[in-house]
Amino acid sequence: MMKRKFSKKVWAVVLIAIMLVSVFPIAGLAEDESPQPSPTTTVETSNLEEPEESPSPSNFIVPQEEEPTPSDNSTNTVEPEPSPSMEPANALPSTKDIALAEPQSTSDFTIQPDGTITAYNGVGGDVVIPDTIDGITVTAIGGNAFANSTKIINIKIPETVTSISWSAFQGCSALTSINIPSGVTLLDEFVFSGCSSLQSIDIPEGVTELSVSAFENCSSLDTINLPSTLKELGMYCFGGCVSLKSIYIPDGVKVLASTFSGCTSLKSVRLPNTITNIGYGEESSAFDGCIALESIVIP
Repeated sequence: MMKRKFSKKVWAVVLIAIMLVSVFPIAGLAEDESPQPSPTTTVETSNLEEPEESPSPSNFIVPQEEEPTPSDNSTNTVEPEPSPSMEPANALPSTKDIALAEPQSTSDFTIQPDGTITAYNGVGGDVVIPDTIDGITVTAIGGNAFANSTKIINIKIPETVTSISWSAFQGCSALTSINIPSGVTLLDEFVFSGCSSLQSIDIPEGVTELSVSAFENCSSLDTINLPSTLKELGMYCFGGCVSLKSIYIPDGVKVLASTFSGCTSLKSVRLPNTITNIGYGEESSAFDGCIALESIVIP
């Protein structure tokens, strides 16, 4: 009886040992087989926590819309848009942009009730004088009206003008061309004196007198056509016209008094049949200083 009880106890211990042995390896194996975090798993977890945006069309547009930083070299190629302040304040009008056939604003001129222009208030360039200003017909260019307007290049005078007074265009140093209306009979003293850019001029039929120093010191004047109606050439009328090479004086002119003094390029002169007096003594020699003069035709 005692042996049987002992045998049962032994078997019970063996069974318990077997159970313990079988339990601990399985638990250890379970611990060994439990998934360990790997770098890949960690990366995936971090990606899930802070997902990166996948490329999309908007992601490519955004960098183009970002403004460059001051250190970006691309800023050196960006040209600023011009502002009104960058425009020149007193820019002058180009002669290509002004049609000589159309008059300028009447506000550029000061006119008297009798039709005489007494002042020019414009910016220069090509000047077209209208035949009517503020309802008044323009009939005359007054003394000093355009004097020393150094930015005038061309002038067109209307046919309504019959008188051009003293020094009207004196000192217009940039003036290259001007017309004389057919109704004008007198070009007064110093009228074009000092117009150093004027190269040629036609004096229309009907003009009878070119007064004292009318074209004095027009240093570029090389061609001038005098009308058959001309009767008088004033003292120093062409004095100092250093580019003038030849002159034909029409019949009717009687006296020359220092008329061509200082015309250093003048080579030939044709005098009229009506000439009676050349010069008034030592101080009024008609051709004083004409060092290039080669011939004078005296009828």
